[in-house]
Amino acid sequence: MNIFVVTSLFHIFVAINAVNAEIKKILAFGGNGMIGSNTLEQLIATDEYNITMVSRGSWPFDTETKIEPFVKYIYCDREDGIEETCPELVQDISNTDEYYAVLDFSGFLPAWIEDAVKVLKKTKVRVYVYVSSDSVYEVCGDGRRLKKYQKLVETDAERPIDEGTRRKLIVKDEYGDEKLGGEEALVEHAMMNDGFNFVALRYADVVGPRDATDRFATYVMWAKLQLIADKDIIPDLHVPKDVLESTSVTYVKDATQSIINSMTMPESWNEAYNIASNEIFNVTKTIEMIATHVKGNVPKPKVIRVDAEDGIAMYPSVTRGPINVGKAVSKLSFRPTPLSTVISETVDWYLKMFESDLNYRDVVIAEWETNLFEDSDLFTRRQRNDIMDHVDSKIPAVVSDEVEEADGNIPYPVMYEDDDFDEEDEDEEEL
Repeated sequence: MNIFVVTSLFHIFVAINAVNAEIKKILAFGGNGMIGSNTLEQLIATDEYNITMVSRGSWPFDTETKIEPFVKYIYCDREDGIEETCPELVQDISNTDEYYAVLDFSGFLPAWIEDAVKVLKKTKVRVYVYVSSDSVYEVCGDGRRLKKYQKLVETDAERPIDEGTRRKLIVKDEYGDEKLGGEEALVEHAMMNDGFNFVALRYADVVGPRDATDRFATYVMWAKLQLIADKDIIPDLHVPKDVLESTSVTYVKDATQSIINSMTMPESWNEAYNIASNEIFNVTKTIEMIATHVKGNVPKPKVIRVDAEDGIAMYPSVTRGPINVGKAVSKLSFRPTPLSTVISETVDWYLKMFESDLNYRDVVIAEWETNLFEDSDLFTRRQRNDIMDHVDSKIPAVVSDEVEEADGNIPYPVMYEDDDFDEEDEDEEEL
């Protein structure tokens, strides 16, 4: 047979198979935030998925161009109940034979998980991937800080038997209680006859692009201001004296990796996994790495310690210690990114954002000012004014009439908030 004919038939065969390839349907609760947008962007790039995204409608950073045009968007506020207030979503579920995966980026309350379970039937869901948190360990065991070299493993997520201890830990960390409650709801449902498979992914503090809390961005901006300001005008980078120096962080790209792996690996289902860097996260050393990447190593960046009530404490959001990712490495084929790469790539992203989006740059400067000076005895009002006048002389604020408030302050723009942002995020200036 002529080689041209053979080649043509092969191309026809490939084309037919491509057309006939089944498009997998994804239901995403949330997806416009840090983890969700990175995950959906990766899924969209494959052309293998038909994605229905459910949220309250904000499109922070570049998600309006990177995500919105490529998903079926349904407005729904889960707080009000899906069946009661989200008829379009109910109809989408009714019209779907099976979701290849349900990705829950915004399940902050156990009641929301139970509500989702109620409207999704066993035959409708292949696997439910739940974005959880290492905060679950805050309400487990005795709640105490780990000893040196210890790490938390998945089986440590057991609530204390003593009711008094249990209540005390819940008061200490309501977010951890709610996230663990979401996991418990999925476990209970999976054990029923009509239950479906699930995976719970416990992330540490997440770092990377599109972080609506500005925690990492604040440190990058601090170092940037030191670089461009006159000598010694900008205060030293600092941490509170009592900061926990041994914990974990999760790179947003690693979070996405774990979600996609769990979707495609049935042998990993019906379990929880810690997902984080394999290396210990030391906040002081990390701030030094950020400053070195921004300013260079001459002179060596200095991070000082100050009284707890006067210090900026962006990280960590937990009090017990780091998490062990060995289970995810062996059962989920998880391969964490080296921490040095995490820091350098994240710093580069925010430096580019400060250059390309001046409004966002000004937002982060305002956040830095608030975090540095509010409720701190380190600076007088005059010192604060002198520092901020100098900052303004180096980086004049870009404020439009639409966003400037009557008192001249710059409000936090809605465009940078996302539906995956919760009370834990706000309390910690967190994820």
